[in-house]
Amino acid sequence: WELRGLELLAQIQTAEGRHSDASRAYKEVETFAESALSGADTESAKEHLTASQRTAAARGGWVLLDKAVDTKSSGDFQAAKAYFDALATKYRTSRPVMAAVTNAYGVIEFEKSGGDKLVALRLFEEAEVRYFGDQFETARSLYYQARCLDDLGDKEGRQLRLDNLQKY
Repeated sequence: WELRGLELLAQIQTAEGRHSDASRAYKEVETFAESALSGADTESAKEHLTASQRTAAARGGWVLLDKAVDTKSSGDFQAAKAYFDALATKYRTSRPVMAAVTNAYGVIEFEKSGGDKLVALRLFEEAEVRYFGDQFETARSLYYQARCLDDLGDKEGRQLRLDNLQKY
């Protein structure tokens, strides 16, 4: 129940736009789940804690990236990129985390001033194809592919991605 309480706190802080507080709360979830792993007595409990740890780690990064998108600050984009770089190192064998990292790199490229929409599109396509089993990140990649294609003037491609997203 303690883990669930920490997760709810992080979600509330995210919804309220309290980026720094939410990021810290997700770090608490990640740390709590990691420390609880040593006391887990069943494989199911270990899987649950591992999933919670990795989900919290990725969500902590998305909170930072949401802040960067809101502020358009290059410093905030750099902080989000540094966070996701560290995640890629720590969780390099975790498909859900690496899907989030790939999408995050795409969002950074898409949203930053002077970003390259084609580079962003390729990252979103990579996330969709390479990490197809992760529903949330695949959906995110399809959404951002549609946005990239719209910005690039490809209305047909945009609609195709939106149709795929709706089916997904």
